[in-house]
Amino acid sequence: MMVHLGNRFSIKFIDSFRFLPASLDKLVQTIPRESFVRTRKLTRTDNEFDMVCRKAPFPYEYVDNPAKLNETRPPPREGFFNTLTQTHISEEEYERFLQVWQTSNFRNLGEYSDFYLRLDVCLLSDVFEEFRLFGMKNYGLDCANYLTLPGFAFDAFLKITKAKIQLFNDMAMVFMIMS
Repeated sequence: MMVHLGNRFSIKFIDSFRFLPASLDKLVQTIPRESFVRTRKLTRTDNEFDMVCRKAPFPYEYVDNPAKLNETRPPPREGFFNTLTQTHISEEEYERFLQVWQTSNFRNLGEYSDFYLRLDVCLLSDVFEEFRLFGMKNYGLDCANYLTLPGFAFDAFLKITKAKIQLFNDMAMVFMIMS
């Protein structure tokens, strides 16, 4: 979706999942440490950076009303239970959450929530930027100019193979492909 802001600016909204259909946690593990340019800016030290180079846990179901965001203590591990998957976060994940909470001196769960959202955006933008650079380096194409991975891949195929594709001139062929 494209939003035009006057005559000079426009914003393009791209669904990253149409290019990188995996969880953010898995995607983050695929890029080198030096690619976390935006994520790095969220931290003051290498130790903090090491803690946030993964998707952070969030107690989605625990925060069932706005008052919970004012709580000054970190939620208990049970607060991270996911009823959809019937799973708890691991002890390791919870310890990392507590370490981030204490290191960052969050005054309440609302501050952690704000940090969590900023971190998610930065991690995803670092991953997507790495993907864009890969496409530009290997194919000379910017995936941000496409709506989905298949459109990008088709143009990359045409560019690399230099294939000349003819338009269908027989409606029977068109119907055969469409069915």
